[in-house]
Amino acid sequence: MRFSVSTIGDLGKLMSDEIKAAEKAVTAGISQATEGLKTELRTQVTSAGLGPRLARTWRGQVYPKGEDSIRAAGLVWSKAPGIIRIYEDGATIRSKNGFFLAIPTA
Repeated sequence: MRFSVSTIGDLGKLMSDEIKAAEKAVTAGISQATEGLKTELRTQVTSAGLGPRLARTWRGQVYPKGEDSIRAAGLVWSKAPGIIRIYEDGATIRSKNGFFLAIPTA
């Protein structure tokens, strides 16, 4: 079996166009995943009854900033990691004098 292949146009330009399309697709996918994770974390914090203010501490960023890349990466973090960690791990809450702090519950 024998194949014959020919290109119409400039092969370098065709490959360059495909790379640009791939960069745009990867960056768009990473952006969508980063935003989705951030939104999900905010929803979980609010659903747990911790309030919208703590939920808004979650941030997201896609790298490299302002440009498309096949090696795009997303980062999601909290501006209040100590508070989030306390709710995740559990902690004893004490007053300034070292006594237990009474918090009324239902």
